[in-house]
Amino acid sequence: MPTTDTPTTDLPSTHLPSTDTPATDTPGTDTPTTDFPTTKPSTTDFPTFGNPTIAHPSLQSTTVGGTSTTLPTTSTTTSPTTSTTHSPTTIPPLVCINGGELQSGVCICPDEWTGDTCSEESVLLTLSDILGNISSSSGDLRQLAFSTQILTSQPEQLSADNITTAAQIANTLLQSANITEDIAVAAVTTISQLLNASEESTQERDAVQKYSLTETLEKFSLDQHNNVSLVVQPNLAVQSVQVPSDSVGIQFTALTGRSGNYVANRIHLNTNTSELIADKGGSTDVQIVIKFTPVLHCKNTNHSIGFVLYQNDRFFRSKAFRASPGTSRRVISANLGQVSGLHVEMLFKPTAVPNASLYDFACVSWNYTLKDWSTFGCYKVNHSEDGLQCFCNHTTNFAVLMSFRRDFKYAEVLNWITILGCSMSIIGLSLTITFQMVTRK
Repeated sequence: MPTTDTPTTDLPSTHLPSTDTPATDTPGTDTPTTDFPTTKPSTTDFPTFGNPTIAHPSLQSTTVGGTSTTLPTTSTTTSPTTSTTHSPTTIPPLVCINGGELQSGVCICPDEWTGDTCSEESVLLTLSDILGNISSSSGDLRQLAFSTQILTSQPEQLSADNITTAAQIANTLLQSANITEDIAVAAVTTISQLLNASEESTQERDAVQKYSLTETLEKFSLDQHNNVSLVVQPNLAVQSVQVPSDSVGIQFTALTGRSGNYVANRIHLNTNTSELIADKGGSTDVQIVIKFTPVLHCKNTNHSIGFVLYQNDRFFRSKAFRASPGTSRRVISANLGQVSGLHVEMLFKPTAVPNASLYDFACVSWNYTLKDWSTFGCYKVNHSEDGLQCFCNHTTNFAVLMSFRRDFKYAEVLNWITILGCSMSIIGLSLTITFQMVTRK
């Protein structure tokens, strides 16, 4: 019988060839017949990702381009130790202790505790601790200055003892021989914050005067011209300037801002002027001009001038002069060392008091011997809408004491009643006089 060769049908590229018998297409089925290898494939044929897995015998081996590759079959197999469904891991909520409160998954701890669950005791520095460390020259002076600034950042909550201690710390920092710009700014910031403190007592006033905090600020403004020329905080501005040899006068001006706080770009300095020029727009809050006489002008080399501007007179409380309600005295300090024979002119913008008008004012300077304001060497120059002008023949801390008169305003109805009543009184008086004259005989 003649032999008939059966044509071999090539498999499409998507089918895997058998290593033993050529596979043929069977009508109605798409799955090729495949022989499994007789040996278990080695686990070294699989790349390992993460945890190692165990190879399953249902994997088949094929040769592509002369390279032996192990391929899985269409059925899915899993390791006995691996589950096809993964349940989410439940994280127990934090348990806050020592008075901590859980907010948005985080423990908010009291000041004396720290850590994720408020279990670690924190080390807190108090103002007394900082003062002790500074006095004993232990600790980082810069860090102590920053800590003092932070502890006085809420001045309305400070007690009289806290204010006294903070004033001593600031005084010590400004007198330190190792003072840097960071320390100076932190100390001035602390003093600026103390000027906003709500607590006021005789103890605080005595402490400020005892430790001469204002005198220390004056000395600091003179000595720091090489390191810090200008430090401005909301309630305090410190300016230092070296006097040029050809200068006829120095002018320091602070302009009024909408917030009422001192801002660096509103502090202006003119190192060669002899006139006090007030802004017609009324934007000048405080201005001071120190004029040099011809004799002093020749000796004016190697001098520095320090200006300190206070937002209020908290550190200059007077026993004899009380400020009117609703007013705040600006105090400006100008210091030229022991130089005498100066001409100092100042301009202060008066404080606006509701329902009152300025009645009178006095130009005064602070007397450290009397610990009070004095008019010695100062007098009034002019009073205009531009401000209150003063003249003094020395440098120290200056201010203007103002007295106000109440402006009484009545309702319009009361005004008409007054006019009607006065008119009727005049008419009645006229009739009475006429009747007496007619019936006299």
